[in-house]
Amino acid sequence: MSIERDAFIYLEPKSRDNREWFAQCKSCRMFVPQMGRCIIHGSKVKVDEGDSCGFWVDWPTPDGSPNPQVVSDHAAELRKDIPGSVTPKESGFVDDRVQCHRCDFFEEGTCYLYRSLGLDDQVKHNACCNAWTKRDESMKGFVARRNSRT
Repeated sequence: MSIERDAFIYLEPKSRDNREWFAQCKSCRMFVPQMGRCIIHGSKVKVDEGDSCGFWVDWPTPDGSPNPQVVSDHAAELRKDIPGSVTPKESGFVDDRVQCHRCDFFEEGTCYLYRSLGLDDQVKHNACCNAWTKRDESMKGFVARRNSRT
């Protein structure tokens, strides 16, 4: 049995999404901005708008904007000092802006990690996946050049 691309959580923004904030806590339906908390992570874990995790959930509103009543309901629950449903480790929580163009494996619409695994390597600039690896700007393109030889 081989690994397929669907083994990864790979998300692409819809045309209506604010691409700069796609898959970041700021655009997630679980985030309560006025508290800096997330209903999934509970009352104790500090979360800011530029963080991300594998449980990012899009708003189902036509334009992707938050529903104020849902945010208010989440805030009310979080004020009760509730535990998280998952730990940051379990959710893949990162204190960083994850998107393909910020990943060490990305160059010019190609994911060199996917390529090295023999998978479809074409990815969108503002998409993201759970294999995201922070780009070392001092080594920009190094991983892509190295992996293009494999």
